Order: sequence, then structure tokens, then C-alpha cells
Amino acid sequence: MGGVSSDSESLSQLLRKTQQVQAEVRTTRQHLRQKCQSMGSSWRDRKYQEFVRIIEECCSALQKVEVPLEQGKRGIQVLLHAISQYENVQMGSMSGSAGRNSGNVDNIVNTSSSSGNEIGFAPTLMGGRMMSLYGSPLDVYDSLIHKQGNNSHDMAGTCGLCQCANLLRMAGMSEVTENDVVEAAMQSSEGVQRILNQSAENPQDRGGILPSGCQEVLGRFGMETYLSPVEDYAGRTTTEISNLVRSGHGVMVGVNVERLWNNGQEGNHLISIISVSQDGNDFVISDTGWGSIGIVSASHLNTCLTGQPLVVTTNRIR
Repeated sequence: MGGVSSDSESLSQLLRKTQQVQAEVRTTRQHLRQKCQSMGSSWRDRKYQEFVRIIEECCSALQKVEVPLEQGKRGIQVLLHAISQYENVQMGSMSGSAGRNSGNVDNIVNTSSSSGNEIGFAPTLMGGRMMSLYGSPLDVYDSLIHKQGNNSHDMAGTCGLCQCANLLRMAGMSEVTENDVVEAAMQSSEGVQRILNQSAENPQDRGGILPSGCQEVLGRFGMETYLSPVEDYAGRTTTEISNLVRSGHGVMVGVNVERLWNNGQEGNHLISIISVSQDGNDFVISDTGWGSIGIVSASHLNTCLTGQPLVVTTNRIR
């Protein structure tokens, strides 16, 4: 067992380094494009166009570097998963069916076999912890809108609309922007338009939407969804969210930001759940208000629920 454990630790370190390099490459690419766009606000001659071309070539080269990095990362994850299964089997053999560790091993085996999806779980470094997470959440998050308020209608309270765009992106509509969903909402029913509150003085108060409005806006893009009532007793809703995410459905959740962020801010907020740990104890969230990816325990998420219904994609999107 000592040799296997050593190999597992070495692979975990290699996976961390690979993910760090991936993150640095993505950050560099995004920074280059953002810098180029900001310079374009005051520089618009032929030299700027040449500069844009050079930047795009650099970004394209960086993107090509990400391909072998991703392939390497997935290979390491496969090896780690195989070693983890081997270690669990060995632990089960040594402790016996009635041993004190057998309950943990049974839980791991049962969770793995009940996931029922092709994407599956893989070891991922999140928040300084190596976790078995569903569906490569770091890669998923890289394709999503990170921060709300990037639209041409001066609306900054667009958390729900951004998460609508993120569900569409997870379903393969990668070109959908925040502006697209904002304008879809502006063309929706009177009830949706009223909640948008377009005449509010503060941009933070403009762009709101309820779960029912999200359902309507997503329908304009051809995505079928349903609203699932929140039942916060005994963790029933978080169990439902876990089952939905691990079976490939998109899920949006209404939360209280005072409890979620714990920084003194107040209000209701919509986030997306983009992954779940194999044991169901933790969720990976996309939060466009905070502007980041994050990990929230199932017990803490349960305390943050506002009582608004979940927005769930009718079909699998991953």
C-alpha cells in the first residue's frame, strides 16, 4: 500500500501543477484580450488593427497550448481515479465486511455506481482540496459568464439573466452573451419587464428576474425548463439538486446573499450549480455577483435557500 499511496501523492501534485499552468494560460489569454479591448477605446488607427491581429495570434497560440495540457490533466485524473479505486478495494479487503472502515468504502462504491452518467466524476483540485467532482467544473466555468453587468442597457442586477446565459452555454450555445438574454427579457411578457425595473435610478436595481421569468427567457432560446419547489427540511432540496446535477441537468438556485457571502450585503440572488462532489456533501457554484467559482457545502447551501423554486432544465445539458 505504501507504494500506491506514494504514487497517488505524486500524481496529485502533478495534477495541481497542471491545473495551475492551465489557469495561468487562461488568465493570460483573458488579460491580453481585455487589455486590447480597453486600449481600443482611444486607439483606432491602422496600427491598432495590426496590434489586435498580433494579440489574437498570441491568444490563439496560448489556446493551442491548452489542448495538450487538458489531455495530460485528463490522463492524470484517470490514473488517480484508478488508484483511488484500488486503494478502496484494498481497504475493504483488509477491514472486512464488518470492519470499521467498510461503511465508508460502501458509500464510495454506491455513489459511484449510482451516478448513471457518461461524464462521471474525476479528482479535481478545488479550494485547496482534492475532491472527486462531476463533469470538469473548472473547464465548464471557463466557458461561462463570470461577472454580471456587461450589457449595453446599463443593468447591473442581472444575476438571474447571466445564469440563464450560463445554462444556455452549458447546453452548447457558447455564443450567447449577457446582452442577448437581457434583450430577450426586454421583449418578454409584461411581468418579466416589470421585474427588470429598467427605470430604477441605481443600475444595481435594474435587470432583476424571478425564476418564472428565467423559465420564460430560456424558452425564447428553445430551452425547456421546469420550476421545482424548495423543501428545506432535512436537506431534501439539496439532495434533489445533487441528483439533478449528477444526472446532467442544469440547475439555478435562489439564495440569500447575506448568508452566502457573509459580508454584510443583503438581498436575493440567483446562482448556478455546475458540479457536485461524489459524496454529495459539496457543490461547485457559478456566482456572477461575486464574480467567481466557489465551493459551498450542502448543509450551508440549505441555510441560504430563499424558498424560490429551482429552475431546472427538462433535458440533460451535459
